[in-house]
Amino acid sequence: MSTSLPKSSRKHVLLFLFFLLILVFIPRVFLHVGSSHLNSPQRITSTNHFYSKSKKNFSIPAQRKSWKKRRTYYNRPSKRFNPNDYKLEDWMKLGLSEKQSAVILKFTKYGIYSLDKLERIFVIPPELFALIKDSVYFPDRWGNRNDQYDRSINKVTLPKSIIELNTSSQEQLESIKGVGPFFAKQIIRYRERLGGYISIDQLSEVWKMNDSIAERISPYLDIDPTQLRKLNVNQADIEELKNHPYITWNMANSIVKMRAQLGSFTYLEEIKKSKLISDETFEKIKPYLTL
Repeated sequence: MSTSLPKSSRKHVLLFLFFLLILVFIPRVFLHVGSSHLNSPQRITSTNHFYSKSKKNFSIPAQRKSWKKRRTYYNRPSKRFNPNDYKLEDWMKLGLSEKQSAVILKFTKYGIYSLDKLERIFVIPPELFALIKDSVYFPDRWGNRNDQYDRSINKVTLPKSIIELNTSSQEQLESIKGVGPFFAKQIIRYRERLGGYISIDQLSEVWKMNDSIAERISPYLDIDPTQLRKLNVNQADIEELKNHPYITWNMANSIVKMRAQLGSFTYLEEIKKSKLISDETFEKIKPYLTL
């Protein structure tokens, strides 16, 4: 028995399959058209525009950051200066803007007499203050008063003669205007640790004393270098050596070990064989050492 369909039936079957294919593929065609519309050039342009705005918005902080970075480059003063004498262009040479410099002039107009007061001026960045603080000095607070008033102060507070720094008493030091009991004690305390002063500049190493105070009192002081108390490198132990402000424990230990190997030092320069003692360090501690 033959299973083949009549010709007319085959036509009906093919027609049915054709419509079935149409029903299957038409939704896919619409889906493809829709996705093409979503990815049309107009949409891409919009997206690019969005990212363009986004980049603009993010570029602003970057610009500010670079501006701020440029403003951190400040200049160190070429010489010591009194901030009360600085003019607008002087502050601008240090790296401040004209506006910042004008604000500082409003403060210095009434006089500034300490580093603390200078540091509190809000327009002076910490980076600039760190550069200038060691170059700043201040005038006598009463410098602008009349001569009669100054003479009445000086008659009471200024010493009658120059004071020798290495043998002076606390009372003698207190007689210097600007020293007082606190600094007099600190000067003597540091003198004992050093073994005596060899330079007026060493006063700036005294605890809490800044350069401006040291500079103000230096005309009333003198130094006798023969009054130094020296450390014998052939006898002093580690404790004695390390107690000196310029000698660390490691340096003291190195000196004692070298001495043990040599038996004793023949000349002071031998301690420079230690890797811990540079030429600069040796010159600094040499006045306080002996054989």
